[in-house]
Amino acid sequence: MLTLDLDYGQGPERIVTSLWSLAQWERKTSRKIPQIATDGIGMDDLFFLAHATLVHRGAEVPKNLDQFIQQLVSLDLVDTTEPVGPTK
Repeated sequence: MLTLDLDYGQGPERIVTSLWSLAQWERKTSRKIPQIATDGIGMDDLFFLAHATLVHRGAEVPKNLDQFIQQLVSLDLVDTTEPVGPTK
């Protein structure tokens, strides 16, 4: 999962991509998620993942990706190298 900080006109928010949005991204790009580590991820990829995640959870965003991108105020990928969950 990827964590994104974004503002799409509703104020700053942190979201975590869903399995559904990741699957949609793979279908759209014909790439596999592990390729992100080697090939990197572009802004269009992040826009798509943010939009798909928000649509999936029922947020009020434009159904059209380009319209969603036009209303974005900010979008940042959160560093995912921090430990997740309990540590020993």
